[in-house]
Amino acid sequence: MALKISISTSNVGVPFTDAYARITNIHGDKDQCQYQVSVSANADARQANAQEVAQHAFYCATPTDNLMASLYADLKNQVGFETAIDC
Repeated sequence: MALKISISTSNVGVPFTDAYARITNIHGDKDQCQYQVSVSANADARQANAQEVAQHAFYCATPTDNLMASLYADLKNQVGFETAIDC
């Protein structure tokens, strides 16, 4: 599971219109969850294990149903991810 997004800023100083974002780490307890998101320039860069162009960390209440689906749904509500497309 991953999202296709457009980012205007990156670690390398250029925008990416077909960036590939995926949740890479999850930490939490019964009340709160932190998830980390890795952004690659595109899906091909991700498959080639190229350097990430951005990283993010978000917090939310620990989901009570499908963990990954819930976290990706939460991610789509975060600033910069509102127009993300499932891929």
